[in-house]
Amino acid sequence: MANHPASKNTARHMYRKWVLFVRKLGFPLKITPHIPTACITGSVGKTTTCRMVASILRETGKTVALSTTLGTYVGDSPRCIGDSSNGRRGSRLLAERQVDAGVFEIARGGLINEGMLFSNYDIGALLNVYDNHIGLKGVESRADLAKVKKQVVVNARKMAILNADDPLCLGVKKDIRAARTCLITMTAESPVVRDHMSRGGVAVRQEGNGAEAMIRLYEGNKMVLSMAALDIPASWGGRYRPAINNAMFAAAITYGLDVSTQSIRAGLRSFQSDEVSNPGRMNFYDHLPCGLLITWADGPEAACEIADFVSLHTISGKKHLMLAAMGNRPDAFIVETALAFSGRFDSYISTDWEDLRGRAPGEVAGLLASGFKNGGVDQSRIEIATSYDDGLSRAFAKPSQGDLLVIVSFSGWRAKEQGLFKSKNIP
Repeated sequence: MANHPASKNTARHMYRKWVLFVRKLGFPLKITPHIPTACITGSVGKTTTCRMVASILRETGKTVALSTTLGTYVGDSPRCIGDSSNGRRGSRLLAERQVDAGVFEIARGGLINEGMLFSNYDIGALLNVYDNHIGLKGVESRADLAKVKKQVVVNARKMAILNADDPLCLGVKKDIRAARTCLITMTAESPVVRDHMSRGGVAVRQEGNGAEAMIRLYEGNKMVLSMAALDIPASWGGRYRPAINNAMFAAAITYGLDVSTQSIRAGLRSFQSDEVSNPGRMNFYDHLPCGLLITWADGPEAACEIADFVSLHTISGKKHLMLAAMGNRPDAFIVETALAFSGRFDSYISTDWEDLRGRAPGEVAGLLASGFKNGGVDQSRIEIATSYDDGLSRAFAKPSQGDLLVIVSFSGWRAKEQGLFKSKNIP
């Protein structure tokens, strides 16, 4: 009876309920997953990295429990739509008997409100630490944010994975309790990573740039995986650097879960960042009267990467931008996000996001417009939308044949719900 699937399912469910009950009493008890599990945190790139990891694990035949800011999933089936990055919704998936691997995005809010819900899981990864949430719930600096996010890597048991190019991530290395630490760098000659490798440490390096970029994973000085960025569709031929970085972390995470290099390559090759596999993240609709890119950029660092990518994208017509931002971000952060896009487009639309998050209507749109102006954009090329839906309507009215429309918003896919896609002959 102990090995019966239904019995196993019930036992997992009761274990989770017991842990959550004890936590309500004030005891910091945590859930220990009994399947291969990875928890991923950072300021940007979490969702795409999680989905890449899930893609690789599927190549091994596993049914993956996945939770991200967009929802929870078991295999290809959605369980809950909406922000599920606090760990609690992800923990529910562990009770499902068909699940045999877990990939969980862990965001700042859940860590502050509830602490780290999981413990002794296999892999923890810290991608980066930026300014996204400074000024919220006691976070007054990047250093404060690093202290919050480090919970995800210090609770891992097999491997902790850190961004060696971010000093705040690297500073967590001394607190790691996992058996192994893996360092990620996009600078092949990083002295910190070279020293780590000389001591037998695991590392993933980007070697070369653009179309020549290679992802290489090392055990000490022995290379165990080499893959060209050209073989990773999400990198757009090496032109979109964040996807290369996401792929490096995904390769390290799955390598730490003892996935074969053959499956890692297959999973990264098969991952398409489209509206099905990665909704709202670098979804490109090409071969249309106009080009359409729907994506998300939470902050100036992410905005710079998208702006650079768009600059490398050659078209015959004009480039148009619609930009929305989260209201619960510092004023300077919102302005600098818009500033990063300035000078790259022919027209600009600024808009509030649909959830104002404490801001007055039009306040965020005005800050974004200020950022465009600070970047030298003439007022005649800037439109301030009266609402999020108005912004989408204005955006889809802009492009003509040969143009490119870029929508940067957490919920850019809303345009499809409104039927705006039909106006541009998009299925």
